[in-house]
Amino acid sequence: MENEESVLALLSNTGIENLLTPQEAATIQAKLWNILAGCVDSYQRGGSSSVRIETAQELLRSAGFVIRHGIQAIDGYRDMDDDAAPETFKARLLGEDYDGLFRVGLKAVEALVMEGKALLKTAEGSATAVESVAYHNTLKELGIFFKRYHYHHFAHEIPCILDYPLAHPVDEALLGVDYINEYLRRLVIENEFCGRFETAAVTALVRSVTPDFKDNLLSIYESVTANALALTLLGGDIEALDVTDRDREKLASLIGAWTEDEAPIKLRAVSSRLCAVLGICDNAAFEYMVQTASELFVRLKPILKHGRLERVFPSLYREKLERKTAVKCLKI
Repeated sequence: MENEESVLALLSNTGIENLLTPQEAATIQAKLWNILAGCVDSYQRGGSSSVRIETAQELLRSAGFVIRHGIQAIDGYRDMDDDAAPETFKARLLGEDYDGLFRVGLKAVEALVMEGKALLKTAEGSATAVESVAYHNTLKELGIFFKRYHYHHFAHEIPCILDYPLAHPVDEALLGVDYINEYLRRLVIENEFCGRFETAAVTALVRSVTPDFKDNLLSIYESVTANALALTLLGGDIEALDVTDRDREKLASLIGAWTEDEAPIKLRAVSSRLCAVLGICDNAAFEYMVQTASELFVRLKPILKHGRLERVFPSLYREKLERKTAVKCLKI
């Protein structure tokens, strides 16, 4: 079968395949073949013992994914938390009974599915009302994932389409329910932050970023966080989310004075103040904001000297009043 090295990689996200001798790799592959035989039988429901090569490859990749979770679920094992972990993982791969690992892994993946469904419920409950097609379609797709996800045979697959861009994309090395759960964790952080502001203000803000915000692949969180951080730094009205021309001048002066060493400290401080004002106590949400602030600073540096920050810290969109021509009545 092709791509057996990729299957070994699925067993661990630590590059364990690089630590194996050819003999050790062959031992592990032989164990995987035995698991594959059981997966094929289960997939065919006791019918034919043959499947298409492409299907067999996916069943084998799924088995590797499940077995990795089986090893991680073993008491006393911590995935890559210390220098000895790769060797510990290698020893497990060579010495453990794969039938047992597979059963443990299935239970671990099943638990992750239950965790994911709870995260989805939280994401749905905290969803923004801003009219973003990509956002609301992605929420629907996340629900579809849990209806289509067959972890007994295709645990590594992601049977849904996620168009909405998070402020910080999930590592594409993650697969299956691992990817979905991490996406949901980040989406919940973004939802709960944006939910602290009036929908009308958030809508006006994203409309100012791009008039076609409804159909645009725009990160709502990123836009809201940028203006909220700016107003926190200025001591302005954070809930209003409105940054004026005068505000942008002050921001260019303040941020432009930071040295490279000062910037990370300043960014953590302003993020901490914003979290305090909004009542955000979750450390993961705080670190997510700090990362957003840091990436925002990288975008700002090249344009600070020009002082044109409208695209980074826009003013809220306001409808233009149309002048109506007065109609004079003619006397007959």
